[in-house]
Amino acid sequence: MLKPLVIGALLGLMLAWSYPAGAQEVTSSCEANFRNLTDEQVVEAVNALPDECRFELDAAGNLPAAPEGYGYAEDLTLVPLSFWQAPANRCYYLDLTKIAESTVEETREALVSQGWYPDPSDQAETLYSPSCDLGGEHLEQRATLEQLRALRAEVDTLRVEVRQLLAIIEGVINTVGQL
Repeated sequence: MLKPLVIGALLGLMLAWSYPAGAQEVTSSCEANFRNLTDEQVVEAVNALPDECRFELDAAGNLPAAPEGYGYAEDLTLVPLSFWQAPANRCYYLDLTKIAESTVEETREALVSQGWYPDPSDQAETLYSPSCDLGGEHLEQRATLEQLRALRAEVDTLRVEVRQLLAIIEGVINTVGQL
């Protein structure tokens, strides 16, 4: 009498957790292999990714370094540095950690000479376009994005722990089933 009840409860628990696990598997399809691609192919591959995938890959540190002459825009698309003419209502930034070490100083000097500037409050190796107004709203959006990335990392960690717990529960079910 107790055995079917335990098995039913554990099966219900596994079914309840299967939806979030399935959703994680769908989002993990954002993996991409940028090795052995030419610079043009890297640009095409990164820009062809959906926005969510680019942000997920960036949060995991899996976006490739920007090819020479390119930089990451705010939406993490790769754009030629020579064409970074931002409209008045757009703010672009370039994460200098994604620039090849051999060209980072040249890139920094060239952009600063065109009016790009760092934000000392963010303590990041980032330059902002002249059209950026680093007052309130933009900084709040960046802080919210960073919080979202941290929360996503926590959720991913919890999902791994839940999967481990489900594996343990499945082992218990198998053991109880053999009795």
